[in-house]
Amino acid sequence: MPAMRTYYERNKDRLKLSQKNRNEVKRAAGRRKVSKHQRKNTENAARLAQEGSPRVYHTAIVYASRERDPERTPEMEEAEQELLDKLSDLEVAARQEGADSDWVGLYVEKLRPLLSDQLEIARAAMDEVCMDLARRGQFIHGHRRLVAIIHQDIELLGQGQDASRMASEDRATVMGGCRINKIVFRRLFGF
Repeated sequence: MPAMRTYYERNKDRLKLSQKNRNEVKRAAGRRKVSKHQRKNTENAARLAQEGSPRVYHTAIVYASRERDPERTPEMEEAEQELLDKLSDLEVAARQEGADSDWVGLYVEKLRPLLSDQLEIARAAMDEVCMDLARRGQFIHGHRRLVAIIHQDIELLGQGQDASRMASEDRATVMGGCRINKIVFRRLFGF
């Protein structure tokens, strides 16, 4: 008579697989101390990756913690909204010109001159001497945010059309109020 197998022996492979999946989700955040909110977001992303719908986009211009920018003022929000209106007009024009073929490429080509214009305005503001230091820093930060919005739009569209949508759903955009990673910004644009 064969020996009776225990529950664990009968379901060994299934239990190991479910434990492995759980570990991949729970340990996705690493061993660092993180907030509950950030850990939950990381676990959700790992769970989505297991299910076959990964959040695959990369944006280095904002901090990974997705914290709100404390230096953002209502005036900056208004300027960002005006820029967003310009960007949506450019996108509509690119969609009409491209007619389903390559509207993204046309849109990115329309964004590049806008990016260089914003950079020129910001650099001209840095050369201006008459502003006091606090006002000058706030003015430059406002332009830094505008440049970062355009740069991030170009960067995400280069990763595919879904990357921009996923980043806005994760609230990982400069337009959504995220804090700019100034080290990366200085490396890219020099101010």
